Amino acid sequence: MKIKKLLSASLTFFFPFFLILLILFCFNILIKDFNLGHKSHNTYPKAMNWVKYSFDLRKKKITNFLFKLNNSDEGLPRVDIYVPEKTSNKLLSDVPYSTKKYLKAEMLINNKKQKVRMRYFGDNPNNWMFVQKAIRIKTKKSEIINRRRYFEYRPSQNRVLDEYVAFKIAKKLNLLVSEVRLVELFINDKSSGIYMEKERLNESFLRRNKIMPVNLYKGEASRNSEKKIDLEFNLDQNPGLWEKISLLNTRHENDYTDLIRLSNNIKKAESSKSDLNQILKFENIDLFARAMILEILLNNGSIKTSSKHNDWPKFILVKFIRY
Repeated sequence: MKIKKLLSASLTFFFPFFLILLILFCFNILIKDFNLGHKSHNTYPKAMNWVKYSFDLRKKKITNFLFKLNNSDEGLPRVDIYVPEKTSNKLLSDVPYSTKKYLKAEMLINNKKQKVRMRYFGDNPNNWMFVQKAIRIKTKKSEIINRRRYFEYRPSQNRVLDEYVAFKIAKKLNLLVSEVRLVELFINDKSSGIYMEKERLNESFLRRNKIMPVNLYKGEASRNSEKKIDLEFNLDQNPGLWEKISLLNTRHENDYTDLIRLSNNIKKAESSKSDLNQILKFENIDLFARAMILEILLNNGSIKTSSKHNDWPKFILVKFIRY
């Protein structure tokens, strides 16, 4: 009887606390779900089971911890980033806008902590609403490392090895894509898992590839976030979806005539053989052929990537098409 009374008293005492914790947990899930699916324009992430995600995450952390205890082999190259709590809070304070602001952080370079600036990147909330976040690091202009000032660390949303191999194949095909390497990213000395370290596509990227700065455009279709409202979402049809990330010095920054001409010629080439031949002139046919080889390799099942990788040529054909 005493045990029953004790259990009954304990349940009565602790029940309000369990109820409060449950309410807070549910409220936190509602906030996460709202930020994931309703705060970014033109993004449609799939429904997320946050309870299962939290459970699987903790299970994986325990598994990885036990694996490391029993395995002393050296793994992937280690990258250490130190992010103040204030920076973490600010980056997610008003998504998606807050994710685009560079804030204070530190990075371990040559065994020394170096002050850097960091932000999250990518318009899709999948890039920064989960534990693994896409991170861009910027060093000081006076502290460039191997001719690079920007370092990008992106977790794969597919099987990481497939995505890594896809970049390597593109490089072997002599397509102008970022150098990548697989690393284990540590944030505040805690492992965040496997990431792909990539170059940022900009003027420095062109120079490192021995290409003089030209107009280099970045296009992300419907993922071009909150700035492109009620515009045609097809990249081939709308030059307004593209952003200039490298400048040809002889052209004004707001001069998009080369991209507009290319877009118009692509439209005409759909029904005109002569216009199609015009696009394929000046070595472009070789460039398109190598891009199509990559697309075949990615989509024929030899490399299992998601359907969204059908858009790979739009990202890898960054070399300015000649006319």
